[in-house]
Amino acid sequence: MKDALTQFYETVSENEENQSFVLDEVVVGRGNPVDVIIEAAQAKECDLIVMGSHGHGGLAGILMGSTAKKVTQQAKIPVLIVRLPE
Repeated sequence: MKDALTQFYETVSENEENQSFVLDEVVVGRGNPVDVIIEAAQAKECDLIVMGSHGHGGLAGILMGSTAKKVTQQAKIPVLIVRLPE
């Protein structure tokens, strides 16, 4: 998984020269996604959590997916939700 994510980053970086972002670290964890994301952010002393969302999940998830929504509700730091293409 980590190799696939790193390769994705490299491909995007090569193909999207006008997009600037830095890959600091890829973290892959097991367990409840909400808990893993929040725990990783706390352990790394992050200032911001950035998540992609397709907006699936019924009426409660019209604007964001259920995982993104729960992270937004439970995180003690800001969460930026980026709408992903279908």
